[in-house]
Amino acid sequence: MKKRHFQWFVADWCYRQFGAKLGTVGLAQMCKVLGTGLGLVDEDKQDMIQASRVPLTCILPAMGTGDDGAALAPFVPGFNDPKHRVRVFAAVDKALDQAAKATIPFVIVFSGFDTGENRDEQFGRIVQGFTVPGSAGESLVSKAGRLGVTLVMEALNTVGEEATWRGHPGYLAHGTTELVEKVVQPVGNKAFRLVYDVYHSVMMEENPVDMARSHGQHIAYVHVAGVMLRDGGHHPQNRGELTLPGQKVDYPAVFRALAEAGVPQDTHCLLEYIPNRAQMAEVQADLAAAIDLCESGIGG
Repeated sequence: MKKRHFQWFVADWCYRQFGAKLGTVGLAQMCKVLGTGLGLVDEDKQDMIQASRVPLTCILPAMGTGDDGAALAPFVPGFNDPKHRVRVFAAVDKALDQAAKATIPFVIVFSGFDTGENRDEQFGRIVQGFTVPGSAGESLVSKAGRLGVTLVMEALNTVGEEATWRGHPGYLAHGTTELVEKVVQPVGNKAFRLVYDVYHSVMMEENPVDMARSHGQHIAYVHVAGVMLRDGGHHPQNRGELTLPGQKVDYPAVFRALAEAGVPQDTHCLLEYIPNRAQMAEVQADLAAAIDLCESGIGG
């Protein structure tokens, strides 16, 4: 297998729910063939995955249930809303312990949904949420550093259909530059960095090459998915494979820019696209092709 510049991982949820709907065990077997790891694996499957010698890259804090008893998505509650502060602190605190125990390097965190208040005030609460000590006398970012885990915050696109995972209307941190300037830089700790999700960024009409060049020093993690648009709405294959005809992101150029901007070699990159292929062999071939495509722009 050709030496890769970055380390590649597959997002568990996408391939369990869509396309060939592979189980986590089947995904782990496929990752061994591809030379990748898995990300966003549920806690009850982590030991089994690691026993198979497939590396794990990231977990999400479990936010519990809402007033209606339904499970809350991890990106819904945020420190931006005071009513969620206790819940979010406890969830992230627990996720840090889980990550450290399982030697998982990243915990992905989120801004929460816009409350309608002043945006600077909301972002200020997020900074405080991660840097002000809790009842145990330690802040979340300090704990992350002590445990050797990196908290990474992700911007999500607010355009696109929520029901199909193509968009997250109402999410606060929808711009990469704003997220860096209002949260990542003020936190000012190497244990708190940026997830750069190319799909979310392009959906918000950001230029991903410019974003890579501008914010490469803050990027600790990269997510990718294909962008498919058409007049009058989104293409049914939007957030799908990177190799689909008409996919608009120049991924070789994006990854060349990331490498040239100083994003370290072996940085973790997560293939988080919604597969359209119905057979495991097709899914595996597309994942391999996506990695080759992204790496093709990086000079030897």
